[in-house]
Amino acid sequence: MKLLIVIVLLLGVAAIAQAVRVHELAKKLSGKKEEDIIVSDNNLNANLWLASLAALLISFFYMIFRYKDAMLPEAASEHGVEIDILMDFNMWFVCIIFVVMNILLMVFAWKYRYQLGKKAYYYPHNDKLEMIWTVIPALTMAVIIIYGLIVWNDITDKELAADSITIELYGKQFDWTVRYAGEDRVLGPSSFNFISGTNPLGIITPAIYEGALLAIDEEMATLKKSLNEDILSASAQDKTEARIKRLQRQKVRVLSFDKNNEEYVFAKDDIVMDKGVFYIPVNREVNFKINSRDVIHSAFMPHFRMQMNAVPGMTTFFKMVPTITTAEMKLKTGNEEFEYLLLCNKICGAAHYNMKMTVKVVEQAEYDAWLIAQAKFDQPAAEPATMEETEVVTHNQ
Repeated sequence: MKLLIVIVLLLGVAAIAQAVRVHELAKKLSGKKEEDIIVSDNNLNANLWLASLAALLISFFYMIFRYKDAMLPEAASEHGVEIDILMDFNMWFVCIIFVVMNILLMVFAWKYRYQLGKKAYYYPHNDKLEMIWTVIPALTMAVIIIYGLIVWNDITDKELAADSITIELYGKQFDWTVRYAGEDRVLGPSSFNFISGTNPLGIITPAIYEGALLAIDEEMATLKKSLNEDILSASAQDKTEARIKRLQRQKVRVLSFDKNNEEYVFAKDDIVMDKGVFYIPVNREVNFKINSRDVIHSAFMPHFRMQMNAVPGMTTFFKMVPTITTAEMKLKTGNEEFEYLLLCNKICGAAHYNMKMTVKVVEQAEYDAWLIAQAKFDQPAAEPATMEETEVVTHNQ
């Protein structure tokens, strides 16, 4: 059936094209020039403007009512309701202007078409009209912008609830890692200088600090020994010397951190999740701190109406209160496979499409039980990063 419709449409287009060509040939045979003004053609074009207006309005309203249920389901966060109201306000405002302006445009094109005996009135300038069509659009834009700023400032207010949860969203090519603050409700410090295979976020504890320095010293000693034994080729010696210099620079950066920093203790009870799913409790404020290791990513949770860039070298934040659990949304949508998602909304490389995590919104009791079952970050030491890793990442200190 679809193929038949496509064939009919193609034949219709072809027929119209042939009819236009026949009309052009008929004009040539009659000796009429293309630039000659023909009243009947003018009237035809004017009436086609009205037909185009009717087709535009019918298709416009049909699309609105036909696909109104194909949009996202209801907002699943407190601020999401405000975002939807703001979006609806803007859309209706724009739609009204769109309809009115197109009606004026096409009706005027029909009404003021060229007719024999009519002459256009020369009207070069009017200060009052200029003021009207400058002030009205300016006021319109001011209303939209001010309303948007009020909503945005309310959403991004940095004042946190007393029982808020702090979670770090850490983006890198091409996945997300999530870190929860432990019982102390404070995320421990981190730096790209301490990133390793067992410490992907570069979290700093006293043991990790000491382990990083020890590993650097041991590797430099091994490399210097190989140079002294003169067992390397000329090219291998150059690479080894360059490696030693990079290790020396890395050691300087590590030593720039205060060994006795009291904040290091906060990292011991942090919980790091990189298993493709993380949990948040319903009806409780969640304070997201967002970081990036390499390029700009964007933490995007469409059902919560949340989006915030993850920028290398700085920490951005976004707070929200989820209001609908995953189980409740499955019932509302009638889709048993429904899941909330954390996506990357910046095209960050070839495998950008892989950057997603499942977000489980659950009741407080289920969240508490899940959190207790997770392993704490506390560990004796972490493998230090190689210089190749640390020189290409720019995570915040």
